[in-house]
Amino acid sequence: MLLFLYSWTEFLSMVAVLFMERDNLAKLSETLLFCMTQAAFLCKLTNFLWHNKKMVDIETLLQHPILTDLTQFEIEIVESYMIEVKYLARLFRVLCILTVAFYGMFPFIDDDPDHMLPLPGWFPFDIKTYQYQVVIAQTCGIAMGAFINSTLDILPTVLITLGSAQFDILKYKLQNVTKVEGGCKMRLVKRALNKCILYHNVLLQYIGEVEILFSNGIFVQFAASVIVICLTGFQMLVISVRSIQFVLLMIYFSTMTCQIALYCWYGNELMYRSMGLSEACYMSDWNECDSEIRKSLAIIMERGKRPVILTAGKLFSLTLTTLMTVA
Repeated sequence: MLLFLYSWTEFLSMVAVLFMERDNLAKLSETLLFCMTQAAFLCKLTNFLWHNKKMVDIETLLQHPILTDLTQFEIEIVESYMIEVKYLARLFRVLCILTVAFYGMFPFIDDDPDHMLPLPGWFPFDIKTYQYQVVIAQTCGIAMGAFINSTLDILPTVLITLGSAQFDILKYKLQNVTKVEGGCKMRLVKRALNKCILYHNVLLQYIGEVEILFSNGIFVQFAASVIVICLTGFQMLVISVRSIQFVLLMIYFSTMTCQIALYCWYGNELMYRSMGLSEACYMSDWNECDSEIRKSLAIIMERGKRPVILTAGKLFSLTLTTLMTVA
């Protein structure tokens, strides 16, 4: 709660600078860059707190018996996906740490008198008198805000990756749905197929809950990231390439790009994995089944033609096409 109030105070302080420096284009663009980042963080945090009960629903779905009854091979599929997303999440964390570190040191390694603090802002006292105290306070605020902000990005990414892994498991189950052992084979195949259908329904419900929880926050993040990337590019054009500020903006630009790339990459991965259900049904030994099972497989194949596409605010999809459009 204290961080939430501090973030709002910092945001309002930047808004005051925007009003006072409205005639200074360079200062205006620099302040707006940080202001948009702060606004996006506050909106994402508010959205998550508002829909926090959805997180409980997601956890309940993940504990559903149909999703937890996995073989060792299927567990290895989930683990392989988690290992991949873990490395990319660490890379994003490292970029965030570098950004915080450079912002904390920036006032002491830059000689520009306008850059006495890591972040622009209005204060009702002489900054020179309390520079060290304000720098420490802002750096701690940036560090805590960056940790929570990156967590709000990594959490949906991990949940989306879990969905991709579950679709791979579902395709594996459909390919082997006819490979059952027992006396009455057709009855066992029908039972296994019914489990696959339930698995698919629960999985679609899980993806829907994830989208409801994070869709609005992702939309705000995308809108802010587009503006921030443009402002960062403008700032890099008007300052010297040899300056410390240019290096800082390069790291900041990389962090913002990685932030939206996480959503698009794994959203695209989810869409791609969900498109293989029809092929998985066809790869099963459907020709050895009776007409009822064939009809059920045909219905699943028709449903599988419609991929699962996550959206940001119901306005645009989280795909690599969207990423290329933004970048």
